[in-house]
This record gives sequence, structure tokens and C-alpha cells, in this order.
Amino acid sequence: MAENNIELKGTNFTLFVLNISDGNLSSIQHALQQKVQQAPAFFSGAPVVINIEKCEDEIDFMGLSEVIKSQQFVLVGITGAQSNAVKQAARQAGLAVLTSGQASQAETPVPVVEAKVETRIETQVEIQHQDSPATLFHQGQLRSGQQLYAKDKNLVIIGSVSAGAEVIADGSIHVYGHLRGRAIAGAKGDINSRIFCRNLEAELISICGNYKLSETLQEECWQHAATVSLENDQLKISNLD
Repeated sequence: MAENNIELKGTNFTLFVLNISDGNLSSIQHALQQKVQQAPAFFSGAPVVINIEKCEDEIDFMGLSEVIKSQQFVLVGITGAQSNAVKQAARQAGLAVLTSGQASQAETPVPVVEAKVETRIETQVEIQHQDSPATLFHQGQLRSGQQLYAKDKNLVIIGSVSAGAEVIADGSIHVYGHLRGRAIAGAKGDINSRIFCRNLEAELISICGNYKLSETLQEECWQHAATVSLENDQLKISNLD
């Protein structure tokens, strides 16, 4: 008997949700282009689900699929379909039809990319708890073009993160220096993840897919010691000075 070498099981993944309010493909493409231009590396190859709940127009799903793919997203499917006819049309275009519920939303927060066409850093680096993730330490500066990923761990950088560098962690990120590049915490959806740094000058910060870019950050704790947390699906930035 041949050995069964595959396993099919359910699990949770972090997806971007693209909310659209009408079916105008050119407007959707323009809105997406603006988002992608702000952080191209962050969105490249990102899986996305389209929420059509508020869209009353008839949707060209084949055309919509091409628009999404043209911006280097990986289109998974749609959610928010109100009728069987719409669901069938989406399936005929090769899209999955997903249903979201309050229970699943509470267990697995979904980061949202809005594309509405209307148009004390602690001196003790790590506190051990039984259920805390391990910590990856990096000594020294992370230079432009370098990327460091702490899989299933917190990440501590004893040094600075240069512009053009990227640090990613499934847990929290601590930068004991200047944070000038990109910092992505809670990469697998941990809503309790945080970002700490001695000096905030980041190109991008993100927790569980919720992100802010440098132009927004300059209005909040710019060039100061800061901590970033997630509250009600919104990034909260607090001054540590």
C-alpha cells in the first residue's frame, strides 16, 4: 500500500483585506498603485481577499483579478458576497468565496488595507514566562538591503536598523538604537506584539499587518524613544522619553 504523503488540515493565516465600494476597475487599480508605491517590498506577493460587502455594482471578477495581480498581490478570493449569483460568478472566475464570522474575527485579527474607491524601554531585555516565545538577539548595525526574521520569536537588535533594512518577528521587536528601516512585528498575527526603539525614524512599522509609513510617523514621536502597540486594529505610538 502506498504511503499517504499528504495531509490536509485547517489553520490560520494573516491576509490583507481589500475593501471596495464600487466595481470601477480603473479606480481600484489607481488606489492600489498608490498604496503599493508607499511600501512596494511590504506588499509584494502578499495574499489578499476582496471584501465586496459594500459594493452594489455588478463586478467583473475576471477583470478585478487581473487588476489585483498586476500590482503583485496574490489574490485568494472574495468575502461579503450577498447572493448566490455573485458567489457563482466569483467561482467561475477562479476565486474562493470566503465567509467571515464574529467568532473567527475575535480569534484571528485580519489586517485591513483600506482602498475605498470614493476615493521604558526596559533595561532587562527579556522577562521569562512559561508561554513566552524565545528571543533572537542580533549584535551590531543592520545595514541597508539586509533582512532579519525571528521566526516564532521576539527579536532584539542591539544596534541600529539602517534605512533600507528590514526586521521581522513573529513576536515583539526591540531596537536599542535608531530604527530607520522597516520593522514588522506580529508577522503571524500575534496582537500582543509590540515594537520598541530608542529613536523612531522608520520607513514603515507594522503589527499584524496594520502599518504606518514615515510621513505619518513624523507626526508621532519622531526621533524619540517610542513603543508601538495594537489597539482595536489601530497602531498606537507612545513616547518613552
